[in-house]
Amino acid sequence: MSNIIGFYHILMKNHYLDIVEEQVNLIVKSGLYNNVQAIYIGCLGEYSELGKLNKILSPYDKFIVQYHSENILEYEFPTLNILKEMCDVSEDEFSVFYIHTKGASFPKDNEKGFVGGNYWRGYMNYYTITRWADALCYIEEKGYDTVGTKIRGDWKEKDSLNWKKFHEIQISVSINKVLLKHSHAHLLHIVYCCRIWLFSHAIKKYLRLGNI
Repeated sequence: MSNIIGFYHILMKNHYLDIVEEQVNLIVKSGLYNNVQAIYIGCLGEYSELGKLNKILSPYDKFIVQYHSENILEYEFPTLNILKEMCDVSEDEFSVFYIHTKGASFPKDNEKGFVGGNYWRGYMNYYTITRWADALCYIEEKGYDTVGTKIRGDWKEKDSLNWKKFHEIQISVSINKVLLKHSHAHLLHIVYCCRIWLFSHAIKKYLRLGNI
């Protein structure tokens, strides 16, 4: 088993159960599940949804619900905080990956949001989950500190479904400091801060798997 720990943000809205089932199946089928120590989950949504979520996760004891809140306006920050705090206190070396239920914000009758969410989730699932072994190889054997889906000049095109070495998380700034800095910003910009938090300090060597 490799030194891998996963972090998974789940928004419990709309068709999220379909998305969770899809991503869990990918994690298992790809072999990633057999190589992780644990996958810590932060989930937001009604308490009554937890039973439905646990029914999908129950066959897999490495999925651990670490945080729950009914306040969906907390966005991805609680899960990112769990990631940051675990890296800060660890004395062991490991690689981390971060995923989320892309597309769960949109109901199925919102055609543009639903189709767009499915497209981007499929794209990011492929480079983060299906090709996990490639990402890990670049981090552990080829000297990259971050491997991700994509990063481009336009902030709207950046996403934080990435693999990263734990010590790079240790030296990154606190997610709360990022929030404080942008506390008066537009909502979309705050969501953007969620997604680029892992890039809040200088990256020495970054690879976008989609380029190779």
